[in-house]
Amino acid sequence: MTDNKQNYVLFSAIGDSDPVRGGYDGPMLHIVRHWRPQKVYLLLTAEMARRDNETNCYEKAIKYLLPECEVYKKYTGIEKASDFGAYFIQLDEIISQIRDENPAETEILLNISSATPQIKTTMCMAVVSHHVVLHPIQVQNPENKTGKGISHFDPYHDDLYYELANLLDNLADEAPNRCEEPDLMALRKGIVKNRVKAIISGFEYKNAYDLICENASLFTKRLKLLLQHAYFRSLPMEAEARSAAKELRIFSELYPMMSKDGRQALDFCLTAKIRKSKNELSDFVVRIRPLAEFLMTVLLKKSGKAIDTIAVKDEYGGWKFIRGKAAQKYPGLPEYLDSKYRGEFRSNNINLEVMIHFAEFCGVMHSSKEFQILSDVRALRNGAAHDLKTVTIDDIKARNTSADALCAALERIISRIFGVEQDVFYIYEKINNMIEEELDKNPAKIT
Repeated sequence: MTDNKQNYVLFSAIGDSDPVRGGYDGPMLHIVRHWRPQKVYLLLTAEMARRDNETNCYEKAIKYLLPECEVYKKYTGIEKASDFGAYFIQLDEIISQIRDENPAETEILLNISSATPQIKTTMCMAVVSHHVVLHPIQVQNPENKTGKGISHFDPYHDDLYYELANLLDNLADEAPNRCEEPDLMALRKGIVKNRVKAIISGFEYKNAYDLICENASLFTKRLKLLLQHAYFRSLPMEAEARSAAKELRIFSELYPMMSKDGRQALDFCLTAKIRKSKNELSDFVVRIRPLAEFLMTVLLKKSGKAIDTIAVKDEYGGWKFIRGKAAQKYPGLPEYLDSKYRGEFRSNNINLEVMIHFAEFCGVMHSSKEFQILSDVRALRNGAAHDLKTVTIDDIKARNTSADALCAALERIISRIFGVEQDVFYIYEKINNMIEEELDKNPAKIT
């Protein structure tokens, strides 16, 4: 008998071999005997429903073996049991209902040995394609016989309780367990694997995560955690992503930069690259500007020319230029900025262009070419952020650059400032490789 520490429910169509036949359990009853489900859901065609209404033989047989089992009957109204199309919609709805009515940890067993060949085939197709995870159970004929020539139980003339009391399957020491678990789940797993690979190739981690959650028993917990990390990181939700990375015990692999500024810059750059890969160019250019300004403040600070020596923070978190403070610390700087703005630098706000001029004045020429490339998309960024204009590839080309060139400029700046290798900019590709490797591990089995 199967260990019943796990909770099970059984979904079974009913055929002529149920509930008993030739002195043995029928397929439905044999699964009940060995898996001891808490509930049984019976799928009944119009003919079987008439028989059930008049004799209640199926529920009686279940209760004989398992008195505490709950029995639910699904009357389909289907008159033609050989009609494939008649089952698809109802089967889908019934399976979804069963899932909703039971705790998430409950395993749903599916009898694929009862009823017509068309119903059995439809049941097998549900195992492979339905969003609910189903565990198919096949019941072999007694003594590997075909069943031909063995009379069917007649609930109108045969004594059900006599038959149940004298079943050969009652002989615990001699009667074998004829239940088998065909490897249909391998087909389902293959379908899910291919879908996940296609989804993550576009960096759509939420959809892949949801799909794995729906099929959790087919895959490792580590796979779910990897997708969780990737999803949180792409939002970005830094604390949650870092927590998942620590639980995976590969934190240093996923976060090669140890400084807070480095991690922040890298993740912002990676998120911008994802937007580019999805052709979400408006969001992409909006992200470039604040990242470039952040990197410039880090560069100036590392060079001993921190922005706070010429400015103060405003109420919005930006920098406000203080002319007297700048003149005292860097004599000639206000006049230098005046020359860059046609005679007088009137603006109090310090943006990327002002930072570039400040760096030039101080002789901090590190990455100035790359910063200028990023500065040239200011008009695109303003249009996308304030005027809700959609940025296109042609818009970026009109600025004598490309999305790839902008990403490359960001990567070069980050590499030089933080001293990291180029491979850190392919973290998501590395995560995708880990996910694909994990997809192949631990096929699902009910134990």
